[in-house]
Amino acid sequence: IWQERRASRAQVRYRIVESRYPRRFCLSGESTEPAMCLIMLPRARSREEAERLAEQFNREQVPIREAQERLCKESVEEAVTDYGNSVLYSTSRNSWLITRIEHMMERTVWALTEQLRAGDFRPEAYELKFGAGKIDRVDTCVEEDKVYVKVLDYKTGQTAFDLSLVYGGLQMQLLVYMEEALKIAGKKYPGREPVPAGVFYYHIQDPFTEPREEESQIQESLLKKLRPDGLVSLEGDSLWHLEHRAQGDSLAIPVSFKKDGALSARSKALPGENFRMLGAFASKKAGELHDRIASGEAKVQPYRYGDRTGCDYCGYRHICGFDSSLPGYSYREVSRMGQEEALLRIQAYGRTEDGAAEAGDRQEEQP
Repeated sequence: IWQERRASRAQVRYRIVESRYPRRFCLSGESTEPAMCLIMLPRARSREEAERLAEQFNREQVPIREAQERLCKESVEEAVTDYGNSVLYSTSRNSWLITRIEHMMERTVWALTEQLRAGDFRPEAYELKFGAGKIDRVDTCVEEDKVYVKVLDYKTGQTAFDLSLVYGGLQMQLLVYMEEALKIAGKKYPGREPVPAGVFYYHIQDPFTEPREEESQIQESLLKKLRPDGLVSLEGDSLWHLEHRAQGDSLAIPVSFKKDGALSARSKALPGENFRMLGAFASKKAGELHDRIASGEAKVQPYRYGDRTGCDYCGYRHICGFDSSLPGYSYREVSRMGQEEALLRIQAYGRTEDGAAEAGDRQEEQP
């Protein structure tokens, strides 16, 4: 889903575009009154089917909002059918659940569109596969000599980006994704330098908001609650391409601006060299973990981070035998750190050839 700024002579105009990765035929709708644009990915449609749908919507002059609602409803119904979940329609309560899912999808589509409207990025790839991994979405902003890259991962929980967990090896996913996305962008756009712009979690939810007099106030309140979490790179013009409105709290990325336009201390952003250092750290750490697993290391030592542990949601916690009260069993302690301390430790780790500094830290932190 993304919005484009090109105006259309007709009040509403739908057309077919083709997504890059994976190859899909999409329905693009543009409207000048009000100024809106939306692109949906109809599931399992051939070009002919998508063209017939575009022709129908153009003939009927279907408003963008109505098209969004119809396509969201259709996508949910197809997903339910594909997974054999027709039982969900068996009771009134379950039917209500389907309606709620549809509403959540509509709100997600709206929020993602508004977040893209804030800057210059456009979706480049969906469910982009690499090796054994898959990136939910990659956006790009292409300049004459650079291509800025943004990675987005969809979550249903309340995952927050935390440098302490990055250093502890527990939250490297987004950074590893970015390293791979940069390689792919470099191959697709030869002659342009791939630049990391940011990594983000989008939490799929349907938040409540207090009643407001103005619709714009309700929308702003919702967008604040739906704002992605993550980390912004300040390399080059990344910040500008992500967010044009340099005042107050951004509704698109986890930053806030002071009155003079500078970033506030609450902003989740790093200088470009530090952001790239995190990517290099994540790649190195992931490789070392891979080698340790491949060598047969399988020590029973779940992590503990404050009051959270690796056992909290583990389906095998009742049968694995781990008990920290017994001799020989202990948690791998992950220390809570501020941003500066975490960056210093990550920098020190990068100077080692085999992660010896980090291993020493783990030993010192054992109870």
